[in-house]
Amino acid sequence: MDKKIIQELIAFVEGHMSIDEFKSNYETNKGYKKLFNDKKPFEKNYARLEGSTVNEGLQIYFEGNYKGKYSQAPIVIGKLNVWHIIKTYLEYYNIPCTPTTKYEDDVKLRHAIQPSYVEIEDDEYFDVIIASAPEGLTEPQRKKWLKERIKSLFLYDKTYPRWIQSPEWPIVNGKPLVFRSQTKNTLEDERVWYTFYDPDTNQETIVMQFH
Repeated sequence: MDKKIIQELIAFVEGHMSIDEFKSNYETNKGYKKLFNDKKPFEKNYARLEGSTVNEGLQIYFEGNYKGKYSQAPIVIGKLNVWHIIKTYLEYYNIPCTPTTKYEDDVKLRHAIQPSYVEIEDDEYFDVIIASAPEGLTEPQRKKWLKERIKSLFLYDKTYPRWIQSPEWPIVNGKPLVFRSQTKNTLEDERVWYTFYDPDTNQETIVMQFH
């Protein structure tokens, strides 16, 4: 095994290297691809990826900004999966490290503070919301404050959207649009159109989902 790559993997799993830096190393260093042409780590730990190489597992979650064909989850979920794949690799080969809890904590926090009709995929926007919480709050108080803050940002005219797939609330110029309505052409039509608008310009944006 390449000792330098192993040290980089440890740094990533321990939280000393960002996922963007890890992704850059993976894409530019051919040694990563050679090392990860390996199916053994998924023999027992990943039913979903059983029979896949580590490379194939990573590509699933690196496609489309960490969103892969197995999930319509927010980007943060894809990041957690990439981290978990590398952690599994190190554990399989008994390479000692002290894994960070950052990615798991991020997912738990997002689940705790976002209403069912919102999934914020923009990490920068989400981080701004997190940073806006007042200092001195207990953790339950902080979560409650953040949940109310998100509700105050994602506004709707009468009721919130009833998504038939994962929420796709548009954010334009760093600001969530306001939800106006959702419609179907006929009862049999599998498509649903969700109409949002900018309250400053009244310009509409339409999101379409289907069963």
